[in-house]
Amino acid sequence: MRLECVRQLRATIGVARDIGARVIVVHPGPVGPPDEVTEEPAEDDRAQARKRAAESVRQVAGDAEDAGIMLCLENLPFDTGMAVRSYAEQVDLVRSVDSPAVALTLDAGHAFRSGGIAEAFGAFGPWLRHFHIHDATESRPHLELGAGAIDFAAHAGLLRAYPHTMIMEINVDGEGQTSPARGRTKPALLRSRDILRDLLGNAI
Repeated sequence: MRLECVRQLRATIGVARDIGARVIVVHPGPVGPPDEVTEEPAEDDRAQARKRAAESVRQVAGDAEDAGIMLCLENLPFDTGMAVRSYAEQVDLVRSVDSPAVALTLDAGHAFRSGGIAEAFGAFGPWLRHFHIHDATESRPHLELGAGAIDFAAHAGLLRAYPHTMIMEINVDGEGQTSPARGRTKPALLRSRDILRDLLGNAI
């Protein structure tokens, strides 16, 4: 399975190069198959899973460097069975790959659920190159801004100072993923954009 993931990631780099994309988001993932995780793995098993993830990224890092593409590992919720359960572990994973093409994505909703948004900014530091912004509750991510529980005003200074790519990742009732696209996501994106403009002014 790991080698197949490496093959797919290498193919994705090729597609990104061909279409002019500059960032590929990578999920470190669980210790084992998601449908088999029923309890927290041993620390040694989690450490080995992170080593395997780092080796997989390392195998394609040269391809990303040659293509001028960043591979950005996204913070996922620190749920049972995940290989990464802290920001420090995620930073260590990226540092161990030791490639200028490997950095970090900060997902606001995932950070709200696990570890904190301001804490993620602080921990990720110079490795943070990509940011997913959306609202969330403790149980639901990828909501339009204002529909969840995140206090974005409290993070306005960090958002204004953030110098790299920021994207909105919003989903309305599974549209485009688990249900057909019916045009409901676009108004949510526009409302979220307006909230960001009010919050950040000329920073966007």
